[in-house]
Parts: sequence; C-alpha cells; structure tokens
Amino acid sequence: MNTRPHRRGGLTLIELLVVLAILAVLAAVAAPSMAEFVARHRVDSIANELMADLRMARSTTIQTNQPISVVFGTTGTTRCYTVAVILDVVGICDCSRGAGSACSAAIGDPPKELKTVTLNRSVGVTLKATANRYEINGSSAMAMSSAFGVEVNSDNGGRLKVATNITGRPLICNLSGHADYPSCP
Repeated sequence: MNTRPHRRGGLTLIELLVVLAILAVLAAVAAPSMAEFVARHRVDSIANELMADLRMARSTTIQTNQPISVVFGTTGTTRCYTVAVILDVVGICDCSRGAGSACSAAIGDPPKELKTVTLNRSVGVTLKATANRYEINGSSAMAMSSAFGVEVNSDNGGRLKVATNITGRPLICNLSGHADYPSCP
C-alpha cells in the first residue's frame, strides 16, 4: 500500500517565491539598459525631427524664394526652436511663446511661422545650437553661415549633432553613444 500523500498539480509557495526572486534579479539587470535605450531613442528621434525641419526649411526657401529662419530659444523649463518665413526684417520669432504665437512684428507683417517645437527639460534632452538663429536665403538655399550645428544631448543617451553645409543640407553625426551614425569630423 502507498502511504505517501497524493500531491495535486500546481506550485508550492516556495517554488513560486523562487520564480519571483529570479524575475526580480532579471528585472534589476535589465532596467538600467532599458533606461539607456529610452534615452538614446529620445536623442535619436529629436535629432531626426530637427533634421527633417531643417530640410523642410531648405525646401520651402527653394520653392518660395523667401528667406527662412530657424530661431532657437530657452526658458527655465524648456528648450525650443521655431522655423519661419521671414517676410519683414522688423519681425521676430520667440519660440518660448509657444506654437502658433511665436512670431510677431512691431511694424508690417510678422514672420510666417511654419513650425515650433518645444522640449521640456523633464524629457532629459537638451539642444545646444552654435547660434541662436540660422537663416537660409532664397532660391539657392544657401545658408547665411557655413558652420551651423545643433548638439542634441542626454546625460545617459549619448550625443548627436545635426549640422548643415554651405548649401543648407543637414546631416546627423555621432558625437558619442550612437554607432548608427558616422562620427562627427
């Protein structure tokens, strides 16, 4: 006769606790690399959006034969930029005023705002432009200055640079932490 108690299917409490402990260790190992992945993705997506906006500015100036300006700004909690068609030299754009109200003029027509992008500092990504204003002039799409670039940085997400050449063509290069892009010169 069999005197051993009959065991029903299922897990014991100890088996369940062992599985939970293993899962906790795996989660603790994966969490830092996941945070770095998210930070790198943010830097990558913001750099690509900026490059697309600079391409749009170049394309618009070729189509309209009007100068385009990209104006960078900052407040205590945000970094931002506005892409605008410059209709009058008196008009100014201040991206810290927000999308739709970034451009104004004391006299005449205000610049035509094409796009304003605002990044909250809580996102963990900063923009650092070589100049507060970048202008592309007329149908030739020639940049007003040849050495323009914007660093897109994150503490643990690496650094990319969106740079333009004299013809206003933007490209992305790697300053650190992004092997998918060529290294910056």
